[in-house]
Amino acid sequence: MEATYERIFGEKPSKKVSSPLEKGDHPEEDMSEVLDDKNTRIYQSLIGSSQWVIALGRFDIACHVMCLSSFRACPRQGHLDRIKRVYSYLCKMRHGVIRYRTGKPDISSFDFLRKDWSHSAYADTKEEYYAGMYVNTCSSVVVGWNE
Repeated sequence: MEATYERIFGEKPSKKVSSPLEKGDHPEEDMSEVLDDKNTRIYQSLIGSSQWVIALGRFDIACHVMCLSSFRACPRQGHLDRIKRVYSYLCKMRHGVIRYRTGKPDISSFDFLRKDWSHSAYADTKEEYYAGMYVNTCSSVVVGWNE
């Protein structure tokens, strides 16, 4: 990703960014000049690559990329600068991960009222009720806890 950035822009991505976009940024209000055909193709390629990165698990940029992707048809220079910032963020935070606990939670101390979902479309889903709380599990992972 960093090599592609260098090849396209002739410089290394900035290491000074700490977020994909600046706080309070409004790309929809950008009035900078409209990109030419060459830079529009670069912008579209960067958006597509970013969407692929999201699919691989970097959900931390999903909202930013989806917002910027709405300008694919007619991007402006400010939009290109923003996707460059997203790339800079990814290069700086290249080892960023989202961790999931995959072990079964120990909820044995609760006295649950159990519901049998095995004969429904939600066969691997279990909903249990205890003293005003619902614990929803799917494939042995807690996905919800409501009071």
